[in-house]
Amino acid sequence: MKQRHLIRKSAAVFTAAALGLSAAPVSVWAENDYKTQAKDSLAGFAKDIAKQYESSMSAADTNADSFGVKMNLGLSIDPSVAPMLSSLAGMDMSWLSKISIIADEKFQDNALGIKYDIQLNDTEISPVNLYIDTATSDMYVNVPTISDGYVYGNDKLLIEETADMDTEGDTFIFPKGFSINEYMKNLPSAKDVEELLNRYGSILIDKADETEAVEEAIYALGAEQNCTRYTGYYLPSTINSMGKELAAAAKEDAQLKQLIENLGSLYAPEEDLFESFIADLESSGSDEVPSDEEGFLTFSVWKDESGRTAGFEISVFGGTDPQTGEDSVVSFVYQNPQQENNSGLSISFSDGTNYLDLQGSGTITDGKLNGMYTLHYNSDILFHVNVTDYDTEAAKSGSIIGKYSFKAAEGLAGANEELYSMLSAFTLDADVNIQAAEQNYSLSLVSNDTALATLDINTVPSCDMEIPDLSALENVYDASDETSMNEFAATLNLEPVLNNLLTAGMPEELLMALLYNDATEDVCAEEPGTELPSETEVPADIATAEAA
Repeated sequence: MKQRHLIRKSAAVFTAAALGLSAAPVSVWAENDYKTQAKDSLAGFAKDIAKQYESSMSAADTNADSFGVKMNLGLSIDPSVAPMLSSLAGMDMSWLSKISIIADEKFQDNALGIKYDIQLNDTEISPVNLYIDTATSDMYVNVPTISDGYVYGNDKLLIEETADMDTEGDTFIFPKGFSINEYMKNLPSAKDVEELLNRYGSILIDKADETEAVEEAIYALGAEQNCTRYTGYYLPSTINSMGKELAAAAKEDAQLKQLIENLGSLYAPEEDLFESFIADLESSGSDEVPSDEEGFLTFSVWKDESGRTAGFEISVFGGTDPQTGEDSVVSFVYQNPQQENNSGLSISFSDGTNYLDLQGSGTITDGKLNGMYTLHYNSDILFHVNVTDYDTEAAKSGSIIGKYSFKAAEGLAGANEELYSMLSAFTLDADVNIQAAEQNYSLSLVSNDTALATLDINTVPSCDMEIPDLSALENVYDASDETSMNEFAATLNLEPVLNNLLTAGMPEELLMALLYNDATEDVCAEEPGTELPSETEVPADIATAEAA
């Protein structure tokens, strides 16, 4: 019980303390005490975060009238997978080689437009258009291939449809009157982010009740480094008062107040968001701490001889169990020892009973890291991870460029040798290239050097799509009105979609199964190429498409 009390109190106010990590080299300080070194690590981390934030924001012009993004998502299937798919589907699936979705998204004034282009084997099946008036939460859906009409709905309809779901009070993604342009203009600058992290992180660091510095070596499979560990100890009474300390500082912080009020005017104009924020901080430490409260929280940073932050740790000691005599400890540890051109990595989380640990090392040559790592759960190895050509220089500016290969280990299957034999036949390969303006991911399931299936994702800034005047749309049908929806159904023409599916290679048997649910079992039971049951008439548009 005492442990839960301490964890609950420390969780909110110590999130910022976890930001005391920076892998970038820093200058060497003469004063070797915890508060100086922890603040210095925080400063390095804040600078890195601000740099990455600035890089991500550079892809969008915050003063532009509109901005958008285009995402290409494609799943490619190797022919060798066809027998397995055919067995599962009960019909020939050798025709299927690729499924793609191209999503074009654009914000403009008080409107959001999204166009989904659905493709099968590189053949366009049908686009789907979604338009949202962010000021009113009105939504319009249009599938131009089958109808020129628009199905209309709003957040009230969404609430009714999701009444049985736990939405925690949320009604829609956008508040009433939301403007994406105003939102972008009111985002904090990179300088704001850096200053706020330093300011409030320093307040937490300064509250340490006790500090110590000890010489200590850190190790991660292949790399060992001598460091100094600087630790601050925080008692329950100190943790309890931190909310009030942060609130007192925030009340006098004009910079923070302006940022919160700017965003509050967009999301909650009817309430004072800054005052609510202050009240929440003050109430977080309102409970009195029992005089016999056991436990404490520690925050540590490891510094190497050059002043580089080589790791950090956050631990919550919840006291000693009177029955077992064991200490209750929850901890998170990150360590990055470097030895010559070897770079080690150890990341672990423990709840006092179980632990999850990622550990390994690699060599850095010409700015590229290549290494091997293992993921453990207690004494079991779950995965082996191979990292290739990870760009350490690009990482300093917030980019992630590298290749990763994941292979199951025996611990993932437990005592099931048959399951392990199956899992060990595959690897999951990821090729990642994330930069400010463009992001590319490629995930492949590989067996015997053959990519059985590959998922490619590409995201780039784009404002190509056109958003119509939503107030001037014609042929609008209300989704909440049955008569209106019956009128919409009368406008539907499936012939173009059916023709496109046949052109893409979809067998007539499968198309019939999709069209006539009651015939699905009979159709799937037939062998590929068998004649359709006589009672199932082929629509004229399909027959015409096949003849062509």
